[in-house]
Amino acid sequence: MVFYAACLSNITPPVCVSAFAAAAIAKADPMKTGFSALKYGTILILIPYSFVYMPELLLQGSWLEISMAAASYAFGYAALAVAIQGTDFFPIEVTPVRRAVFLVAASCFLFPMILWLKIIGAVLLAVVWGAMPLFLRATKS
Repeated sequence: MVFYAACLSNITPPVCVSAFAAAAIAKADPMKTGFSALKYGTILILIPYSFVYMPELLLQGSWLEISMAAASYAFGYAALAVAIQGTDFFPIEVTPVRRAVFLVAASCFLFPMILWLKIIGAVLLAVVWGAMPLFLRATKS
């Protein structure tokens, strides 16, 4: 864990040596670059904690538990990525309301195996991604 944290220090402010070096090469603001690196690397910070709270992600348990945990965390991390980055997998605009719904859905999926939270997260993702054809029609016209 200590080695992993040391590797993550390359993208987390205030150290973020790699981000500062990239900012110097690009002639960009170092702190903005550092916080952008942190924003895109947020999931990397959460992964070790996921392994601690969900040993099924380390393939410990029955195949059903492992597959449910893997699916839950895949949807959770995908929703968290959309919420943090503000871009969706589909070519539609991500409004602040949709970002908030993605963040709530991600938090529902990333809590360790509370079934009713998983159901709420699935409903939220179905609403946000299920209403996608309506948004696509609205943007095309």
